[in-house]
Amino acid sequence: MPEQDPVPATPPVPATPPARATLPERLHPWMLGALVLLTAFLVTLPHLEIVAVQKATHSPLVYTPNHINTHLTRFDDISKLYGAFNVARYGSIHGNLCTAAWSNDFYPNRINEILCTILYGIVVTLTGSYTLPYYLLGIFVALSLYLGHLVLWRATRDRFLSLAGPAIMVFGYQDLMLGLLTRENLLHPLTWLTSINTAVSQTQFELNSFYRIYALGTSYPIFLAAAAMILRTLEPEEPLPAASRARSRLSPAWRNALWAAIWFGLSFYAYIFYSLVLGGALILLAVFHALRGRKAFPTLQRVLVVGTLGGIIGFASLYSTVRTMQTACPDFAVRLGVASSHHLFFDTVPLLVLAFLLAVAGEAGAFKQFMLAVIGAVLLIDNAQYLVGVNFQAGHAYMRAGLPFLILGAAWLLRSAFRWRQVEPLYRWGVRPLLGALALFYIFEAAHFAHAYAVNTASFQGLTPDQAGVVAWIRKNAPPESIVASLSPDLAIPLNIEDRVRLHQFFGQQYYQTVTTRDLLDRLALVLYLSDARRADCAAYLASDGTELEQLYSYFYFGYAFTGSTEFRSAPPSHGVTALQDALTRVRRDPARYLGRYAINYLVKGSRALKERIFPGYNHRCLVPLATIGEYTIFRVRKHPASVAETGSQSASPASARPSAQAGKGTPTGSQSASPAASARPR
Repeated sequence: MPEQDPVPATPPVPATPPARATLPERLHPWMLGALVLLTAFLVTLPHLEIVAVQKATHSPLVYTPNHINTHLTRFDDISKLYGAFNVARYGSIHGNLCTAAWSNDFYPNRINEILCTILYGIVVTLTGSYTLPYYLLGIFVALSLYLGHLVLWRATRDRFLSLAGPAIMVFGYQDLMLGLLTRENLLHPLTWLTSINTAVSQTQFELNSFYRIYALGTSYPIFLAAAAMILRTLEPEEPLPAASRARSRLSPAWRNALWAAIWFGLSFYAYIFYSLVLGGALILLAVFHALRGRKAFPTLQRVLVVGTLGGIIGFASLYSTVRTMQTACPDFAVRLGVASSHHLFFDTVPLLVLAFLLAVAGEAGAFKQFMLAVIGAVLLIDNAQYLVGVNFQAGHAYMRAGLPFLILGAAWLLRSAFRWRQVEPLYRWGVRPLLGALALFYIFEAAHFAHAYAVNTASFQGLTPDQAGVVAWIRKNAPPESIVASLSPDLAIPLNIEDRVRLHQFFGQQYYQTVTTRDLLDRLALVLYLSDARRADCAAYLASDGTELEQLYSYFYFGYAFTGSTEFRSAPPSHGVTALQDALTRVRRDPARYLGRYAINYLVKGSRALKERIFPGYNHRCLVPLATIGEYTIFRVRKHPASVAETGSQSASPASARPSAQAGKGTPTGSQSASPAASARPR
C-alpha cells in the first residue's frame, strides 16, 4: 500500500480570553446587595428610633410594637397578628382577636392570609417572641425589592433602572398614587416634593403600606414571584438542543408555567386581591392569545394551564370566602357584597391613560402584554360595583396589588419609549438621572419618616408601667388559660397578646358565625354587672366617646351588631341601649348562671379610661380584690356570688399580693394604692 502523505497537524486555536467586566458590571451586584440591606434596615428603623427617643426622653413606657395607648396606629396589624399567636399557642388557625369562644368557621381574612399567619406562628413558636414579626418585616420588604429588581432587569437589561425602580416602588409607593399625579404636581414638582416632606414630618397614624405586616410587607413577594413566572411563561419558547430534550421532557417555558401556577395558587393564601388581580390578568391574557390565532396557541395553552392549576391550588381559599359570604358574615359581606354605584373608580381615567401609553410607546413582548392585562384586571375589579353591582372594595385591587407593579411598569415604559424614539442620549443623561434622584429622595424620606414617626408617637407606643405590672402579675400568678375580663382596651390588648390568658370580651361579632347578638350582650352585661352598673349606666357607657381606641373597641364587640355600619363612631341606637339594659337585668336575676357559663377568672378595673370611670365601684358579692397596681385593680371572680353576710366582713383593701421584682420587666416600683374605689349604690 503506497504511503500517504501525513496530514499536517492543525495548529491549536488560541482560546479567546473572556471579555473583562466593565466597572458598572462589577459594581452592580454590590450595589444591589447594599440596597437590599438598606431597605431591610429602613423598614426596621422606626422601631429602633422609638426605643432611642423613649430612652432619650426618659419615657416610662416599655416599648412593644404590639401595643399602642389611646391611638389607632397599626391596630390592623396588631389584630391580624393575633392569628399567628393562636397558631403558636394552640396550633389553631380559627378565629381572630381576643376571644375565649372558638368558632369552626374561618374569618375570610384568615384563610386568605394563612401563609403569613402560619409563617409568623412558626417564628413565635420557635422564639417565644411576640414582637419579632415586626422586626422580620424588613427582610420581606427587602425581598420584594429584590424580586422587583429581577423583573425589571429581565425586561430592560438596564442596571441603573433595575435598582432605582424597585426603590421607588417600596419607598415612594404611598406618594405615587395615580390620583396624585395631577397637573399641578407635574408642573410644580419641587412643591410636590416639599409637601411630601412636610407630610412625613407630621406622620403619626399612618405607616407606608410596605411597612405593614401583611399587605404589602410580608405577602407582596408572592405576588411578584407569580408575576415574574407568568412573564417568563409568556416569552416565546426557544427550541432546545437534542441533548437537553433527552434530559428533560419539559421545555423551559412549560417549567416556568408550572412554577407560575404554583405561585399563582399560593397568592390565594397570601391576600385575596393578589389572586383576584392575577386571575383577572390571566383571563384577559387567555382572551388576547385566543384572538391571535394558531400562532399563539402554545402560549394560550400555557396560560390556561397556569390559571387552571393555580385555581385548583387556591380552591380552598376561594371556597372558604364564597361559603362565608353565603353564611352571612356581616363585616365581610359589607366589603364584598351586592351593591350599586353610579360612579367609576376614582383612578379609572389615569389608568386608561397609562394603558394607552403602554399600547403606543411600549415595546411589544411579554412585559407589555402582562402590564396591560394587570391594568385591565384592576379596572374591572374596582369598577365591578359600577358595571355589575358587585362590590369588591374598590381601590384595594389597585392600591394593594396593582400600584406597586405599575410603578415598575412605568419605569419599564420610560426605557422602552426612549428606545423606540431613538433618543438614547436623552434617556441616558436626562431621564435616568432624574429617576436616580427620585429614588434617593424617597430613600432619604424613609429615614426621615422613621425619625419623625418615632418623635410623634413615642409618647404612646408601648406599655405603661401600670400595664406592664398587670401583665407581669397575671403571668406570675394566674394559671395558664385563665380568662380575664376588662373594659379597658389599653390593657385588654396587651393582656391577650403578652400572655396565654384569654379575654372575656371578643373583638367582633362579625368575626364569628356562631356568636349571636344575645350572647354578645350577655358577655358585656356580665362585666357591667361585676362593675356594679345600673341600668342608667348602660346608656352612659354606650354614649360616651372615650379615646379612638375605646370607640373602636366598643364598635367591634358591640356597635356593629346594632348600627349595621362599618363606621365605628356611629351613635348606638335606642334599641341597642335597651337591649343592653335588658341583658343586664337578666344577669342580675341569675348571676351564678352567667358566671358559670362564661367562667371568668379575673376582672381588671382601671380608673383613667373614660368609659371605665362610669363605674367607680365593684360588685362585692362577686369580686375579691387581689392587688392594686397603679391605676389598675385586679380582682378574682367568684364562681358563685357570696351572700351579704360573707361580703360584709371583707376588707375593702386588696390583698398584699403585689408583683415582685421577678414578675417581669416593667413591674412598677412606685407606691401602689391601698384600696380600690368601692361603692354600694342603690339600684
